[in-house]
Amino acid sequence: MKKLHLLILKTFIGPFLITSVFVTFIFVTQKMVIYLEDLANKGIPFSVFAELAFYLSFNAVPRSLPLAILLSSLMTYGNLGQHNELTAIKSSGVSLLRIISPVFVFVLLMSFGLAMFNNFILPKMNLKAYSLLYDLKNKKPALDLKEGVFYSSIPNYSIRVNHKDEDGQGIKDVMIYDHTMGKGNTDVVVADSGRMYTIMNDMYLVLELYNGVKSSEYRTNSKFYEQEFLRSEFDFSKVVFDLSSFQLKETDEDLFKNNRQVMNGPQLFHYADSIFKKEKNERVLLIPGLRSKYRYMPIDTGSYSDYSVVTSAYLVEGEESKNLNNALSQARSIKTYLDNKEKYLFDLRKRAIRFAIEFFHDYTEALACIVMFLIGAPVGVILKKGGLGVPVLVTIIFFILHYVVDLSVEKVARVEGLNFYFAVFVSNLVLLPFGLYFLRQARRDSNLFEADTYRVIVIKIKNIVFNFGSKKKVV
Repeated sequence: MKKLHLLILKTFIGPFLITSVFVTFIFVTQKMVIYLEDLANKGIPFSVFAELAFYLSFNAVPRSLPLAILLSSLMTYGNLGQHNELTAIKSSGVSLLRIISPVFVFVLLMSFGLAMFNNFILPKMNLKAYSLLYDLKNKKPALDLKEGVFYSSIPNYSIRVNHKDEDGQGIKDVMIYDHTMGKGNTDVVVADSGRMYTIMNDMYLVLELYNGVKSSEYRTNSKFYEQEFLRSEFDFSKVVFDLSSFQLKETDEDLFKNNRQVMNGPQLFHYADSIFKKEKNERVLLIPGLRSKYRYMPIDTGSYSDYSVVTSAYLVEGEESKNLNNALSQARSIKTYLDNKEKYLFDLRKRAIRFAIEFFHDYTEALACIVMFLIGAPVGVILKKGGLGVPVLVTIIFFILHYVVDLSVEKVARVEGLNFYFAVFVSNLVLLPFGLYFLRQARRDSNLFEADTYRVIVIKIKNIVFNFGSKKKVV
């Protein structure tokens, strides 16, 4: 029996590793395509892209692992059924539950590992990924001097080159505006030709200019706005520009530590619990805070039997309109106070629910591995088809169902107040009956997915309908 279990495990682990890597690669590629527009034309080296892809691959594991388990279990048991190996094993007296038990134990270990991974490893990798992504998004585009266009990305300078040689270094008809003094276009350098290159690992740009003129304009008397104009010619001049603003800067990772995606399980639980307590306290203080908004004068109504008499007795003649306007203003102030409080409490609860859902996600994604296996293994046994055709189709159907249900219900929980304890588990609860039903059918050797089964059902329905019609005519 141990040899049989080892054989089934070896049959499963191969497709599992391949599909895990393949599915993770797809999710990482999808993420990189989303950010591609923000990272294009910035001169980012391939090593930095590889580093970002490495960090994002950890982020893709919680989604790719259940999908890989579903697909690999379908392929494994579909191949065993297609080559009649399942039939041979069953004929020797081994039940289906014992056949799938070694892989099920492996999936349980993977689920536990994924829960630990989500709690302790993924937050650190997310912190690395999002801090690097922030730095890449805020990096300036790579130095690109185009012909006939003023280039202003270098701080305090504006450069125009009308012609560039094919080697990328030779330049002609150069104009440079120097804005370092903050006086506008008063300092100008014009040259017939030159050469440009970078030094010190692209930290500085050097322009060697030939046959040019440098002109500057400055004020000599601030009272009468007198100005002087200086002009000097040169045969050779060298201008050096600081390109440090184009380098990739590392932002302090502590700035991202309040993001829920970089928190571990205990931190998420603490934040969610703190926000829920704060919301509860705010609701308790709502009525006392509202009472302070009311301004009223107690009156003794014992000697009056009519409310109108009481009102007229305590209103000074000629001030009825003023008192009514004050009351209206007070009512509007109270309404504004309540509206602001309602919005504040709603935002607090919404934020707390987001942290709570993120906390439970660490465990629902682990449970999804078990649910996907309970679907994949029996469906593979029933289908008896290996390869990538039918298993991929079935995988896509159940993955889309899981993803759509999970996304929709969580959105409702965040916005419309659905119980988030139910919302985080509902996608697994929806798919679990499918898995148990398929497992029951697989143990009974059901022909659930064969066309002949449904053809017989259609024929029976037709016979019932026709027999009912004929009996009705005889009557």
